[in-house]
Amino acid sequence: MKPFLLCVLSLSAASLTASEQQAKEKPGAKKLLSQCHAHYAFTAALAEEADKNRMALLTKAIELDSRLARAFYNRGNIHAREDKLGLAKADFKKAVELEDDYIHAHYNLACVLCLESRIDDALASLEKALAKGYQQFDKIPSDPDLQGLKGNTAFAKLIAKYRASNDPKKLNAAQKMQTSNAEQRATLLEDALRNPGPKAMPLALWAMHEPNHELRVLGIRLVRKLDRAESKSALVCGLYDANGYVSKAAANALVTYGKDVEGLMTWVLEDKGSHAPFYAMQVLAKIKAASAAEKIAPFLGADDPKTRIMAAESLTALGAVAALPELEAALKNLPKDEREHGFYKVALGRAIENLRKVKKAGNK
Repeated sequence: MKPFLLCVLSLSAASLTASEQQAKEKPGAKKLLSQCHAHYAFTAALAEEADKNRMALLTKAIELDSRLARAFYNRGNIHAREDKLGLAKADFKKAVELEDDYIHAHYNLACVLCLESRIDDALASLEKALAKGYQQFDKIPSDPDLQGLKGNTAFAKLIAKYRASNDPKKLNAAQKMQTSNAEQRATLLEDALRNPGPKAMPLALWAMHEPNHELRVLGIRLVRKLDRAESKSALVCGLYDANGYVSKAAANALVTYGKDVEGLMTWVLEDKGSHAPFYAMQVLAKIKAASAAEKIAPFLGADDPKTRIMAAESLTALGAVAALPELEAALKNLPKDEREHGFYKVALGRAIENLRKVKKAGNK
């Protein structure tokens, strides 16, 4: 079976505890909020090395977004490693039900079915994997999970058939994305950024769930470049990515929409239990959304001093002189870690000084 892929980062799953009260503010908001939290859980799972933690995050992602095929696939891999074949089979089946072109999910389903001695079903799933672009012909006969097919004439004919007709050049971008290494995937995405084709959006959305965070960044850029109906909501999910580089890329992409995303970013500010408001504040500051200052000011009292600093810098960029008393109070509320005091004092002191200048200029 294809191994579970990992990327490296270190964020807690604590941001899954955000309130959903803000979901009533606009149609579809509750669904989008669930998708955003599912995206966080899924991308956090990609970074986990312990199966127990990974499983919990993947299950959470599935509970929040029952259409997240890659969460089912990755959870199925864990079940398979634990020899829980029935659970693995159910997850792989769900993955291909949601994403019929999911090559490795078809292949892994074939493996589980073979281990259960369901030979005909295993051959059918294997053929689907091959028909959709599975390329590792030399691996198939030696795969220990498919040993139950050895000696089966239909098995040998199946491999021979697709090996003979195989032409990697005929694979479409989505198939290549699933069968290539990370470097080749990056090239595919860069090519799509230069010359987007009709399948570019599925490619971009697939990339946003890649284990490699650099590929997720490319997916973010491609989503913005395409500017489809679903682009803004996909980029909002990107703000929730467990990797800060990806969240920052999503924020930068959202900035390019200008005031068109002011409502969405103000909505994200309400999700105080997540890390997404940190990036939403940056967007609101860059698009000069002065009306958001009132909702940014409460973050001056956040537990995380970095969030307070971001709030201070955002309020300064917005010229929010009304927030001066809260800024001055925040300056006195020093971080618990004394090593952070110096930078914290400088950052908030600079914000206060700049806003005082703005206030003074306005009084002239």
